[in-house]
Amino acid sequence: MPLLSLQTSSDDCDPHEGIREGKEGKYHLQVTQFVQRLEYWHKDLKNTLVTSITVVPVSGRTVAYLGTADGRHIQVLFSRFTSPHVNIGLDSSPVSASVVLPDSEGAVLMATGNKITKIPLIGPGCGQLTTCTSCLLSSRVTQCGWCDGRCTRRNQCPSSSVWVQNTCTPVITKVFPSSGPIRGSTALTICGRNFGFDKTENFKASMVNVEVAGAPCKLTKQDHINRWTEMQCSPVFSGNFTPSGNSVKVTSGHKVSKLEGFKFVDPVINNIFPTFGPKSGNTMLTIRGDFLDTGNKPVVTVGTASCTIQSRSPTMLTCKTPPHTVPSEQPVKLTVDSVERHAPVLFTYNEDPIISSIQPLRSFVSGGCTVSAHGFYLQSGLQPQMVLTTGQD
Repeated sequence: MPLLSLQTSSDDCDPHEGIREGKEGKYHLQVTQFVQRLEYWHKDLKNTLVTSITVVPVSGRTVAYLGTADGRHIQVLFSRFTSPHVNIGLDSSPVSASVVLPDSEGAVLMATGNKITKIPLIGPGCGQLTTCTSCLLSSRVTQCGWCDGRCTRRNQCPSSSVWVQNTCTPVITKVFPSSGPIRGSTALTICGRNFGFDKTENFKASMVNVEVAGAPCKLTKQDHINRWTEMQCSPVFSGNFTPSGNSVKVTSGHKVSKLEGFKFVDPVINNIFPTFGPKSGNTMLTIRGDFLDTGNKPVVTVGTASCTIQSRSPTMLTCKTPPHTVPSEQPVKLTVDSVERHAPVLFTYNEDPIISSIQPLRSFVSGGCTVSAHGFYLQSGLQPQMVLTTGQD
């Protein structure tokens, strides 16, 4: 948008400029520079026709009160970083350009058709803001604060209660997993609300301190989630650490929240069954012990290859053995969040069964015939089974 200024005309201006036709002819219009017009609320007011504008200072801040052609009232705090904090429908008729501001009443009167609405300068109230963060992030003009689990103005908060405008008490609703191996690298996920709440609308890690079962828990970097409602951290161990209780404690600012729901355990393998199988793998291996379901990322290996986990409980874990190239004895190991536990015995890989012949080669359609298989290493697995298939004829 060009910035215009009026400059005094010189005596040698052309006659058509009107220098001799009156006092106003002594000036002409000159464009000095171009200035870009800025609209900080263009997204919020898109496709909106404003029919009335009133600007009023409220609590030391400048607020614009806008009426629209579709009968809405919008309040905007003058700042390039804020959006309209009040947007309510008054009527179906356009808002009149004439706005009355009664003295000392703290309100404006807006006309829509044959209807007049009285609107408080500080907005309609705080009750529609149902969470602590939304309450405290509301415009300062609304004068809202948090009191006894609801959003109110100061005079609506009982004298026996605390009314705050800066901090929200953190709330823990869920923690998983429920346990982890001591001195492991278990990543805990903590769900809740009001974690690291900061009025800049950014998660402020410096405000937050997490402790799990007596160990400090270091926050990990997370860019893809809302950290006000979900955090991840990993325990940090030092010296001869001894677990203390099973609670998770989150400190946010000066507010503290606790939830019983996590403990450190010491997983152990007591035995495995069976202790042998064919080298081609796929033996269903059962591992028995204690706290076998702890942590996030269990990995079972037989030798150096992974054993595919099928099920997991506190006292039992099952997996299918991987293949191995040659008959041999291999160690069985459980790794949970960087903590390793070894089985007390080795798993033996045997040669795969080889069938050289079966007898008889024919039988009745009705069945009932005993079939014998002959070959080598037929007992390399614990529970060998014979499966017979026949042609369609």
